[in-house]
Amino acid sequence: MRAIVVVIIIALAVIAGILLFVELPWGGSNTLPLRGVDFGENFLTKSKHTVLGVPLDKEQCYENLALLHDIFGRVGITFYLTYGTALGIVRGGDLLDWDDDLDIGIPHQDMEKLVAAVPQIKAAGFVLAEVQRDGRFMCFLRGGEKVDIDISKPGCFAISDGCKLEDVVEVELDTVNVRGRHYYVLTQKRLAEMYGADWRTPKTGPGQGAK
Repeated sequence: MRAIVVVIIIALAVIAGILLFVELPWGGSNTLPLRGVDFGENFLTKSKHTVLGVPLDKEQCYENLALLHDIFGRVGITFYLTYGTALGIVRGGDLLDWDDDLDIGIPHQDMEKLVAAVPQIKAAGFVLAEVQRDGRFMCFLRGGEKVDIDISKPGCFAISDGCKLEDVVEVELDTVNVRGRHYYVLTQKRLAEMYGADWRTPKTGPGQGAK
């Protein structure tokens, strides 16, 4: 019995370590006056999807996306759907059941606008959970679902996740209609570069993530 308990504890520690390593952007400090206030909920929200296999609450995610669309529109922020969010919308016209968040990209030119818009975002019910990489990564939570926002690096309209591919390639964008609102989204060419030539074929199951 003790051996089983030890194995369970070790397994949980390994899972927690992996999630911390994946979730925390280790690319630098944050010099903005903004601070994330709820990493715990952020961690739990990601864990329920990645560890427990709880599917996204799509209705909540669409509501969150629409709210951000309207706020960003009012303050003049350009943004686009990226990663798994773009993959699901472009490939199947819907969010991926097995994804764990919404993914949004914003060009660095609009970073100051985003910082200034944080009070409006909070007023809409979002919690600012994380601010990393000198503000080039922010995570918001609302209704038990998370929204990751990556801000491009200077001189490159791209995603600042540290990947070399993302650092050097400018992002080409298409437009898509999602529940009556128009969004910029990664092109099919870009999705093929990110997810492979067979990106149109869903890859579901444990460990597949947003693929």
